[in-house]
Amino acid sequence: MRTNRSQDVLHALSDIQADKMVLPVGYDEPIYSTLAKPHHKIIVGLGQWPPGGGVRIERATYNLKRLDDGNMVEIEPGGLSRLPVDLMFEPIEGSLLSENPGEGVCNYLMYLLMKIKSEETKFGFLHIPSDMKVDRAATIVRELLAQVGVQ
Repeated sequence: MRTNRSQDVLHALSDIQADKMVLPVGYDEPIYSTLAKPHHKIIVGLGQWPPGGGVRIERATYNLKRLDDGNMVEIEPGGLSRLPVDLMFEPIEGSLLSENPGEGVCNYLMYLLMKIKSEETKFGFLHIPSDMKVDRAATIVRELLAQVGVQ
């Protein structure tokens, strides 16, 4: 079975004491009951990004998703067009700030999580380039997580 780079990085972070889960890659998956649990103080999503660049620290999510036919539709009809994430990481070597989480499943999950999480829960998202070595990406993600007290 083929995995994506973000899943490989998640497995490389096995020593970090946190709930970890791999979500199906697709729209309209039943994630509400899985992720909208009030006991999570911090949620950090990892997703795969095309090759090149560093680990992308996503700053916002958008109320759009691209359908298989290429058309764009709102995730939440009439909802806010942009939602800033509320868990902020400071860039380090090998990472960069991003305002473009893409138009696919990562942005979709980010938008849903920002809508369903409790106010006390902080959420952030990191995109891992598909060509970045797993050990290098895991080191960067580990350092970013340490900024918010996850070790």
